[in-house]
Amino acid sequence: MLPSQGYATYRVRVKIKEIDKALYGIKTTRIRESNRIFINGKEVGHSGIPGKSYEETIPKILPQTDLTEISGNTVEIIIQVSNFRYSNGGIFHSIYFGNYRGITAFREYSIAMDVLICTGYLFMGIYFIGFYIQRKKQSEFLSFALYCIFSALYLLFNGEKLIFAIIPNLPYEMYHKLITLSGSLSTYFTYLYIYNLYEELYSKKVLKFFQMCITFDMILVLTTPLYFFSSLYPIFGLVTAIGIIYNIFVMIRGVLRAEKEYVYAITSTICFIEMQLVVLLATFWKLDISFIPPVTIPLFILSQGLLMSQRFTITYEKVEELSEKLTIIDKMKDEFMATVSHELRTPLNGIINISQSLVNGGAGKINTEQQENLTIIAHMGRRLSNLVNDILDYSKMKNGNIILYKSSVDLEAVVSLVFKILGYTIKNKKLRFESNIESGSFLVWADENRLKQIMYNLIENAVKFTKEGTITVSASKVKGNIHISVRDTGIGMPKEMHEDIFKSFEQVNPKDTSEYRGTGLGLSITRQLVEIHGGKIWVVSEEGVGSEFIFTLKESKKKNVDLKEDNLYKEPIILDKLIIEEQTIFKHNIGGEFSILAVDDEKANLKVLLNVLLMEKFNVTAVTSGQEALKELEGGLKYDLCILDLMMPRISGIEVCKKIRQKYSALDLPVLMLTAKSEPNDLLLGFEAGANDFLVKPYNLEEMKARVNTLLQLRKSVGSVIASETAFLQAQIKPHFLYNALSAIASLTTREPLKAKELILDLSDYLRGSFNFDRKDDFVLISKELATVNAYLSIEKARFKDRLKIEIYAGEDTNIKIPQLIIQPLVENAVRHGILEKTEGGTVKLSIQRDQSYVYIKIEDDGIGIPQDRISQIINGKDKKAGVGLANINRRLINYYGYGLEIESAIGIGTKAFMKIPIERV
Repeated sequence: MLPSQGYATYRVRVKIKEIDKALYGIKTTRIRESNRIFINGKEVGHSGIPGKSYEETIPKILPQTDLTEISGNTVEIIIQVSNFRYSNGGIFHSIYFGNYRGITAFREYSIAMDVLICTGYLFMGIYFIGFYIQRKKQSEFLSFALYCIFSALYLLFNGEKLIFAIIPNLPYEMYHKLITLSGSLSTYFTYLYIYNLYEELYSKKVLKFFQMCITFDMILVLTTPLYFFSSLYPIFGLVTAIGIIYNIFVMIRGVLRAEKEYVYAITSTICFIEMQLVVLLATFWKLDISFIPPVTIPLFILSQGLLMSQRFTITYEKVEELSEKLTIIDKMKDEFMATVSHELRTPLNGIINISQSLVNGGAGKINTEQQENLTIIAHMGRRLSNLVNDILDYSKMKNGNIILYKSSVDLEAVVSLVFKILGYTIKNKKLRFESNIESGSFLVWADENRLKQIMYNLIENAVKFTKEGTITVSASKVKGNIHISVRDTGIGMPKEMHEDIFKSFEQVNPKDTSEYRGTGLGLSITRQLVEIHGGKIWVVSEEGVGSEFIFTLKESKKKNVDLKEDNLYKEPIILDKLIIEEQTIFKHNIGGEFSILAVDDEKANLKVLLNVLLMEKFNVTAVTSGQEALKELEGGLKYDLCILDLMMPRISGIEVCKKIRQKYSALDLPVLMLTAKSEPNDLLLGFEAGANDFLVKPYNLEEMKARVNTLLQLRKSVGSVIASETAFLQAQIKPHFLYNALSAIASLTTREPLKAKELILDLSDYLRGSFNFDRKDDFVLISKELATVNAYLSIEKARFKDRLKIEIYAGEDTNIKIPQLIIQPLVENAVRHGILEKTEGGTVKLSIQRDQSYVYIKIEDDGIGIPQDRISQIINGKDKKAGVGLANINRRLINYYGYGLEIESAIGIGTKAFMKIPIERV
């Protein structure tokens, strides 16, 4: 038995067939740590330089193949070996000797196998690292990939030692450290892979034990010399053998529990057992394993790859199955959300409306504290209603169900409307809104409703976190985009929260949610709405200074956008002038019963409206701005219905509706408001402004027809009521007046028969004027109206004599038509309720004057007068004690000419009633 260190010479004589100068070769595998080879006394090769001492020896462990010419039938081979650094040395594996072709082929085969197996290991390692990057939860992919990579590295140091082809001058001790480390890591990741593969069967304590042993081994390798750590190999080999046995045990249990992947599990287990047995034999018994075909390694790798692929497929199938179940559950959830939202909205609307009605005195007068409490209830109800809407929008965006209806939108109109909606929230704050956006200067390509929701969320958020100061909205144009900024002077936020606030259910101040309470959905929904528009949103903020939210939207170059043909309009009417961009007023009188004024700043929307309304045989006038609409309504009522868009530049639909209501009541001119979404705040503002009804865009054809026809029938009914009131004025002859007139005539029959005859003729004229129902219109000549007035005053003068004084100035031109019964009821009102209420009587003055444009009519008395607070109630028909006369006259004047009756009065002094009639309208 030779010692493990020192030097020695090995000699062997080989008998061969008699030859004459043939080329033979010799191939070595592992001779530690240096050697020199002689054949027939001739040195044919060496690895390192063997010496008699540590200093004389130059170590190098490299397999070599040497060739030489041989003659005769005997070959003498001498190998000199020395080892002074490793714990054991000498010739470990077989030395191969043979002819040139055999030795060369064997060497090429060995190199090819090493290259093939190393390449396979590396390929599988990279492949499963890619898998792990995509599926980081499946850690077995990573452990198997690292096992393959370190196994490939370990093979580079073994066999033909291909590492020296890559690093020719690799130091001897470094070589042993690297081969030991790669082997240890390969072993560790093998254990870790099996643990990840069969986690429920593998003991964590055992895994930790192996981790400690391998870690200790690696520390020794890195910190101690080669001789020391190599002397411990038997101990670590024993631990490795225990680990191999335990892992084989786990794999066998895994095979027994395998289902679909049992074939791959069995194959990989058998291969693993064979691989580990070969390693143990080579380690402990120095068995030369080069003669074993290296099929188990690729077969093991392949079976493990297929095993994980099978598991991946099973997982994918389960995911598909769960996805189907989740789709069903998600649908049920959406239905549940919709149902719950509707169920919540009903009581919420009840809470809001009842509390608001109580605030407005619907159930009697309430004190200030009660009013404040009810206002808080109504406000909280609106907040909860907005929360329901946010949850529904969040659910829709999460499922990708949000549909955008993009058009060219005036940013200033949106900001102005949101400021008005949120105006009530800052009444008790030292806070003001500012807009630096000019009307019509910034047009964005966006969904009008969603843009309003974005602005509402951002401005409401600013109001929430700003106790006093200014909230400013501004915009700028940058490379085809519009940057919109909402800046406040509130509490601000630290930089680390700038990104978190856009996450769902995140709040700006999580440490103190008592003051700033909310769901954390508003900004999350805002970001998603901005992003589905193709824009970006970010925040610039500093704690204690304030915040600025900036988002981008695409700029719209043209104000009007053509709509695609809708299948609702199967027979669109072709309008000659509609396509002219410069034209802003479109009038189409087709002889229909009703006339409609349509107002929308989008000409494409106007085209849709015109198509629908003209198909229903309505006369339509379409305008593109609120200013043009108000101009169309000047001078009298020409339309039976106004269809008004809520969002318009310069002057919004809300403002237009308010101005309409200053002249015309909701019954005289109904207003149908068009809006992108029926938000409670929009509806509230619209109804407060005087709108009769709302229609949500994009609207359904049948729904629009139904709403338009309902409002037109309302207008027609109101017209019938006005006509009935006028007929009532024609026919109202009070029995007392007729009785008193006949009594006065009877008293004059004997004393003044001529006067009695005149009174009989006056009464006849009065009755003829009152009972004339054959008129085709509501207009008569001034002379006709004056005849009825004179007949009435003659009878009253005969009754009251000197108590009644009359002054009439009518001028010469009385052949001008005016609405019937607009003078006589006023004169009668002055006589009965003004003059005759005074004991001494008084004077009634009637003057009719004209110029080139107007006829001016004034009825004046010096009677008892009318209180100021009753005047507006009387002419608007709200005074229950008064008749229909003055209200009827006022309404007809407004409807015909755009302005009504003017009354001035003072208690004890008298009353003056004025009206003017444009001659051109007559």
